[in-house]
Amino acid sequence: MQLLVRLASARPIFVRMWTDLLMPILLIQTRQNTLELNRAESNATQTAASVFRMAIVNSKDVARVAIAGMTDEGELDRIDVLRFLTLVDEITWFSVLIWQRQRIGLIPRGQWERNYSVLGILLTRRGAVWWDQNKASFPPGFAEDVDNAIAAQQIRTLSLGITRYQPSGDSAAM
Repeated sequence: MQLLVRLASARPIFVRMWTDLLMPILLIQTRQNTLELNRAESNATQTAASVFRMAIVNSKDVARVAIAGMTDEGELDRIDVLRFLTLVDEITWFSVLIWQRQRIGLIPRGQWERNYSVLGILLTRRGAVWWDQNKASFPPGFAEDVDNAIAAQQIRTLSLGITRYQPSGDSAAM
């Protein structure tokens, strides 16, 4: 009977030892899984971006529409305007994916800010008009962050003496 009492009183000690041994192993596994998840997210982001980049590389027509659309003097017919605005939409939604992944911690902080890929196109005449008309369809925090980044970029370009297009809300400007 005394043996059972002693074993029963020793039980918390064994549980504590087992917990102390198991916790570091679980922490190491969690860290490894987190690193693998971050790597997989990074790979998925690159794969998604690669489709767009390869479309420009493999098609002179897509590249021509992108360049003409981003150039204020670029001439686009109605079909090319639609194609360009579709590119703007795709680039912007791709940027949303990066922004969301950063917000939930799947990619490192600052990645979206370092890759303001959407800004270059939204600072153009056609991109600015498109953004002004469509930003309400994006997540509110994203729209605010893009607007803040655009404002910061416009301040930087003004300080360098470079002028950028300011949307007037007139959709005929496309």
